Amino acid sequence: MRKHGFTLIEVMVAMGVFSIVSLLGFIAIRSTYESQSLIAAQSEAQRELRDVMSTLTTDLELAYAPPKAQSVINPEGVEPISLAPDGRSVRFYRPIPDASIQGFTWTGPITFLFEHEDTDDNALLDPGEDANSDGMLTRRIVRQIGDVATPVGGANNLSAVEFELLENAASNDNRTTRLRIRLEATVRYGPGNGLIARQELESEIQFLN
Repeated sequence: MRKHGFTLIEVMVAMGVFSIVSLLGFIAIRSTYESQSLIAAQSEAQRELRDVMSTLTTDLELAYAPPKAQSVINPEGVEPISLAPDGRSVRFYRPIPDASIQGFTWTGPITFLFEHEDTDDNALLDPGEDANSDGMLTRRIVRQIGDVATPVGGANNLSAVEFELLENAASNDNRTTRLRIRLEATVRYGPGNGLIARQELESEIQFLN
């Protein structure tokens, strides 16, 4: 007659099964947490990209571009839109309404400048990267007029910015009438913020003048 209780082998088997079930449960919970964190990080990045792109579009679609006829003289003190050699900043003039006879005046130069301290693109503030000594990793676009620079929106997760001037699509017109903008944002997420979510947004602006 067998006595009540469990043998050592039965106990070890039960512990093994319990360990496996616990491990699978932990993996499932961790996977769910990482998935939810990824979705939240992607949403944050996309929201920042849309806000920045909206601000850029509002200003840049009014930028002064090369006139349709070569004989047309540029307005006094106004230059066509231009890019920095690295394509990370754009300089332009734009009209604003006033009480003059023509109904507007040109303001500028205005510069959209990409400020980027993340030299190794890991979305972390590493030693030696805090160039402006504000204790934060600066990754943003600023709107600069004279000596005054204002951040564009609340975005500080921009990892890449590219501006590219494009010629008119018409074969008989080689003026630069369009501007392509590509933005990229990275946001850290997950356990210990050890993972990186990356989102991109690209748009093409047609100059209105």
